[in-house]
Amino acid sequence: MNAETLEKQFKSSVCSDIELVKEGIDRYQIFTPFRFDDGDHYVTVLKKRGDRWIISDEGHTLMHLSYSMDVDNLFGSGNRSEIFHKALTEYSTSENDGELYIEISDDNSYGNALYSIIQAISKVYDVLYLSREVVKSTFMDDLKQEIHKLIPKNAKVTSKWHDSTDTNMNYVVDYKIEQKGKRPIFLFGLNGNQKIDDATITILWLEKKYDFFSIGIYEDQEKYSRKSVAKMTDACDRTFSSLPTNINKIRNVIAEQIDSSAKEISA
Repeated sequence: MNAETLEKQFKSSVCSDIELVKEGIDRYQIFTPFRFDDGDHYVTVLKKRGDRWIISDEGHTLMHLSYSMDVDNLFGSGNRSEIFHKALTEYSTSENDGELYIEISDDNSYGNALYSIIQAISKVYDVLYLSREVVKSTFMDDLKQEIHKLIPKNAKVTSKWHDSTDTNMNYVVDYKIEQKGKRPIFLFGLNGNQKIDDATITILWLEKKYDFFSIGIYEDQEKYSRKSVAKMTDACDRTFSSLPTNINKIRNVIAEQIDSSAKEISA
C-alpha cells in the first residue's frame, strides 16, 4: 500500500488533519493534531518490525508520564496499574519495555490501528487525572508501597490493625509498625477530612490503652479543613504535609522511634 492511500485511510478513520511523512526505509512519521497538556504532540510512527507493520509511540507516552509520576506504578498493583492495563486491553494495544504499539493485521486495518493507539495513549495519560475518590485510593496504594521501603528490615508491619476489644473495627490504624522491646508506631494515611477526623478520634481512644508514637501523613495537607488538621496536629505526635517530599524525614522519624541503631539511614 502506498503512502497516499495510507494517508487517506488514516484521515477516514481518525480525522482529516493527518500527515504521513516518510523518514527512511519502511518508516513513516504520522503527524496528528492530538497533544498532551503541555503542548507536545502524541508520537505515532508507522514502521516495519520483522515481517509485520506496526504503529508505535516509541516509548514517548510513558516517558511523558514519567515527568509527573513514577511509571513503575503502572506495572504493579493498584488503581494506576488497573487503568493502564484496562486502556491497553480496551484498544488492543501491546506494551514492551515502555513502548506502546499495535500490529497491523491486514491492508484495511491501518486506519483502525491508528485510531486505537491514539485512544490508548489518551486513556493511559488520563492516569494523571483520576477522579477525587480514585486519587484517594491511589494515595493509599503509594503509601503502602513506601511503608515497606521505609522501615528497618527487623521491624514488623501490620496493616488495618485494631484493638482486640474493638470488634466493630471503629478505631483502625492503617499501619502498626513495631520492633521487639520498642513502643509501636501507629501510622495513618490522611486523604480526606473524614479520614483525618477518624484518625484523630482513633489516636485519642487508643491513648487510653497503649503507649505508642503516632504519625500522620497527608496526601496534601493544604486541601483539607483547617479545623480537622488542627485537631489532628494536637492529637498526633508527628505529621507530614505530604508523602513524596518527606520520604527521608519520615524514614528518620520511624528509625528513631523503633531502632536507635538505625537513626542514620541513607536515602
